[in-house]
Amino acid sequence: MRILAFVGMLVKEYKPATFFGMIGVVLGALAVLLREAFFAVLVASTSHDAAIATVGVLGVTAVLSFLSGMILDSVSRSRREVKRMMYLNAGRTAAPTDPPRTRWKDIPAVALSNITDSR
Repeated sequence: MRILAFVGMLVKEYKPATFFGMIGVVLGALAVLLREAFFAVLVASTSHDAAIATVGVLGVTAVLSFLSGMILDSVSRSRREVKRMMYLNAGRTAAPTDPPRTRWKDIPAVALSNITDSR
């Protein structure tokens, strides 16, 4: 049982669209089957509120599960892409964007005397 739970967790983490899509399909099929069963049984009854609420909740849950899978799939795909980019840039050093600043002691004295004399 623990292995099955671990496999389920791996599928949820790496393929969330598949995982939540399957849950959405199962819930959607259950909603359709219950709708047909409730319709057959409750035709003679006057109160359809429980059947409508149950089918509605299952249908909404199925749609939300499917949409959650789509959102989580895009998030996990972008996280994998960022990890891959970090891995590819791990050994590189950033190139300097600004030239190094010159310090006064690096400038020859002749050049400094020309600056002060020209004023």
